[in-house]
Amino acid sequence: DTSRQDESKSKSEDERRKKDEEESKRAEEERKEEEEERKKNEAERKRDEEQRKKDQSNQNNSKDKKEVKAKPYYEDNCSFKPEIVLKVYGDVEDHKIDSVQKAIDELDITTSGIKVPVYILLWEVEGEKGLDKKSAEILKDFIISKFFPNPSADDGMVKHVTEDIINKVQRETITADYYSESCAAAMFIAATNVLDFKNYLGKIVFHEFHHVWDSSFYANSPRGDRENPAWMIEGMAEYDGLIKSMAMNWTNQNYFNTEISNIKSKLISNPSYIDIDKDIFSFCDRCPVSSIERGIVVIDYIMSNYVEADFDTFANKYYSDLNKFGWKKALSNAVGDYAVFKNSFKQYVLN
Repeated sequence: DTSRQDESKSKSEDERRKKDEEESKRAEEERKEEEEERKKNEAERKRDEEQRKKDQSNQNNSKDKKEVKAKPYYEDNCSFKPEIVLKVYGDVEDHKIDSVQKAIDELDITTSGIKVPVYILLWEVEGEKGLDKKSAEILKDFIISKFFPNPSADDGMVKHVTEDIINKVQRETITADYYSESCAAAMFIAATNVLDFKNYLGKIVFHEFHHVWDSSFYANSPRGDRENPAWMIEGMAEYDGLIKSMAMNWTNQNYFNTEISNIKSKLISNPSYIDIDKDIFSFCDRCPVSSIERGIVVIDYIMSNYVEADFDTFANKYYSDLNKFGWKKALSNAVGDYAVFKNSFKQYVLN
């Protein structure tokens, strides 16, 4: 009996040790993923900063600063007309394609101010896996030819974008890219099976199109500012996606209110994230409260308490002011003193 007890105890200890090792391994993998995400965000911010310095240097070297205005890249380098084009890769279900097309039909690129074509690249996913390597290469070749129709052989930017595309389309990714020195924009949309409501993929199209529109202000005026808090970037896009979805009767105010209420509860459980200066430029995909979640609560609070105009009018003015004066001045133009606003938002969440 003692021998069996010892054997059972030893087996239990082995199982516990194995479980601890597995948990430790998972924690290490998550730490590595978070570190990779941090490095990616830092690299993107560094590229933006280098571009701003380059633009400022060009401006300072001008003989007549008042008369010189930076030309948008597309004016001298691109010939594609503005349009929205859907490209489907793999066996995407018909109802998903239909949802995306319904959203496209509601978008007007002509009046948006976007001056380049926008390609929506849609692919099927299985689990978290996206396209196979061969299909990913086909997609990459197509969109790179639209982004950079005449790339130089040693163009580091083209190499970076190429590697990024190959990586993200082989998994479940949803993102939008509009580089200021490119001839097209693209929405990369995995046909996710996470569908909160019918035509949810249409909501995703509205969200990602907002990112392209946001980026167009800098592309159209490349001497301007472009730095923006991550919660502002994602909150504006998600708010836009949801109000357009409600206008299409794909969802309703009850869904929206429930989302806001649930996120406020998460903020209360993670009070440090009520401070909108925390992780201000991090997209926080692995934070207790993501930038999308925190952002939509902030934008809903702004729209409900500070803005009388409709959302499109508010967003247009905010992005115009951001380009001219920077994000903090642009936000203050809408909500008043930034420090007072921060405190008011905190009280709103806690009460």
